[in-house]
Amino acid sequence: MVDYAASGLKQTMRFERLTRDRKTLDALTGVASFSRERNQHASPSTGATISIDQQAPDDWRRGAIRALAQSSFAGKTEIVPVFTGIPVLTGDRRASRQSKVTLRLLDYTTLLDRPLGRPVYLQAGGSYTALVRQLYSTAGATGHAITDSAAVSASGARWPATKTIRQVCTEIARAIGYRATWADELGALHFEPYIAPGHRPVDPDLGFVHGHTCTYRPDVDVDVDFSDTPNMSLVTARSPWDRVEGVAATAFLPDRHPLSVASRDGYVVPLVEEDVDLGVEITPGSTWDDPDDVTIDWWRGYIQPFADAYAARILEQKSAIALSYTVENRFRPFALMSATRLLVPATDAAPEIDTTVTISKDTLEYQAGAVPTMTTTLTEVQA
Repeated sequence: MVDYAASGLKQTMRFERLTRDRKTLDALTGVASFSRERNQHASPSTGATISIDQQAPDDWRRGAIRALAQSSFAGKTEIVPVFTGIPVLTGDRRASRQSKVTLRLLDYTTLLDRPLGRPVYLQAGGSYTALVRQLYSTAGATGHAITDSAAVSASGARWPATKTIRQVCTEIARAIGYRATWADELGALHFEPYIAPGHRPVDPDLGFVHGHTCTYRPDVDVDVDFSDTPNMSLVTARSPWDRVEGVAATAFLPDRHPLSVASRDGYVVPLVEEDVDLGVEITPGSTWDDPDDVTIDWWRGYIQPFADAYAARILEQKSAIALSYTVENRFRPFALMSATRLLVPATDAAPEIDTTVTISKDTLEYQAGAVPTMTTTLTEVQA
């Protein structure tokens, strides 16, 4: 493996044309600039733009583009993919002998943005992850990675034809505690359990520890604004039937949390989401379209655990983003949402920072002939 902290490290980028199902065709030349942004709170979580000086017309409606970072030191070279996307033409500046095209590269989860086209049913006792696998195939997503879950639908479910495949998969993820679908650097889709920041394995060797392996600049921007950080959540979930009331769920940060209601001497900062669609039109058995067979007690008993889990999850996510650190760093491969250690030595003006963080956002910039650069936002993991 290349030493990413070495002072003599040389880095550049290269690009490839692919088929839509991600088979390599040839090298893509003439790239003038490339920019990739990842954000764990965005959907899709990754996107990119690329500018190309082309000598002849090209049809960018087909295929895909892959960006790779190349790092070399002491006779060793490492090439890693950084993004695989579906191109969409957003600009075309023409000159007499060449033109410059600007393309937006769409994350491969974009394949899931097509509507179902027909109602989709899940029978009572049916597997949620088996349905997700079927929906991925319907969308044309190949080579996906799905972690199977033992969770099954207790009473059956139905999604209308106007829902998108992404919406259905996201609703299932909420219901069974999974992370929303994401695409890796090779364009493969993943559907897997959500792991809370405090439970993720910590990799201390990502270049954010001061010392001989450090790959970030000494200046660190710290965001310490807690004024809008919630310490309780209130969620109301609607019922699919007019005559059956919805349910409400609340969650509070534990008292030991530095921003909890107890820690802030009773001060409550609420996070409210009203009329949330927890995902499905649910019925007992096969009578989903006959609400007369649905009792209020049955509905509340069935949906309350989903509402409780959703309220707890959004509170955990939103309460963990207030304290963050932004650094400029050398490119090195790491996954979004990875946990690592940040160590910044004390200065005359500021105390030492030594904390566990997760990668919540980063931007990779490249200009032809220059070294690629990164800006990374690290979110502190609350104990």
